[in-house]
Amino acid sequence: LAYARERGQLAHVQVSELDKALPTAHLAVAPITNSARRNLGVLVVTRMPFFALNEEALQTLAVLVSAYADGVSAAETVLPILAEYPGCPIEFAEELVKLTRIQRDFGVESRIVTMVFEKHPERIDLFRHVLRNRRGPDVVWSVENLLERSFIITLMPIAGEAAVEGYLLRMQNSLRELFGADFSGLAIRTMVVSLTNPDPLAAVKWLMARLPR
Repeated sequence: LAYARERGQLAHVQVSELDKALPTAHLAVAPITNSARRNLGVLVVTRMPFFALNEEALQTLAVLVSAYADGVSAAETVLPILAEYPGCPIEFAEELVKLTRIQRDFGVESRIVTMVFEKHPERIDLFRHVLRNRRGPDVVWSVENLLERSFIITLMPIAGEAAVEGYLLRMQNSLRELFGADFSGLAIRTMVVSLTNPDPLAAVKWLMARLPR
């Protein structure tokens, strides 16, 4: 418990720096710290299956604890985003904060995929088709009509390059089958970014600055 508190990170009985002569009833201890580095409490594990005490399971535990901490303190972390961009859905802002922190602290990547629907006779139909066919875990921020353009900004949790490529390929094939053309033929542009910026608001500003005016 002292080791976890001092370092601000998960500790478990296999950590080499711990004094194994000291008795403990705990198997793992994880500080509950939000993305603003504020400590909200601690999770203590005293029982778990023997084979679950491995690096992958412990990292999953740390990721879940961090997501929980950001969920508990969501109001204060998403307010700056909503104040700057009132049209941003609360769910999108909350998920962005959680996933940015997970990528920053644990190296587990997520992506934002932006689709811009330019002037086209079937623009609204294309826009609505993509919305209907989004993936279940994704969170979407959509704008149906702005200066004769539509936008779908999709936050894809825990998604690497392969997941994004698969999503875009599936979407393009679906559009080709239904509307007879690929992205370029339907005046659709795509942009993909990873959540490398540790500040969620800065990430949104960066994205917005690159959308067509």
